[in-house]
Amino acid sequence: MRNLAILVTILIIIAMCHAFLSRKIPAQAEGCVEERCGTLCGYEDQKLFPGNSLTVYRDLTCLQMICTDDFHVRFEPCPYDASGRCHFENYDRNLTWPDCCGIKVCM
Repeated sequence: MRNLAILVTILIIIAMCHAFLSRKIPAQAEGCVEERCGTLCGYEDQKLFPGNSLTVYRDLTCLQMICTDDFHVRFEPCPYDASGRCHFENYDRNLTWPDCCGIKVCM
């Protein structure tokens, strides 16, 4: 029973972290990307139009930054394995998301 409680606690923590990283942030701005101008998502020094995404790097991981139709940005983290049997190796900042996350290695 104790192992089940520990597993449930770990899964709750993982879900909370995923929800935190996947939250939507208001980012409506005006600007231009290449030759296209108009209302877009502006976050830090990045600009993109709704429906577009780009790879951003934070700490030791990469994220997919997505501009939603309501001008919010949402971040998708690298995939993870809740069972703990797999991990990712060979993180590569030269690749786009999700390839930059590395190679999934399972024991």
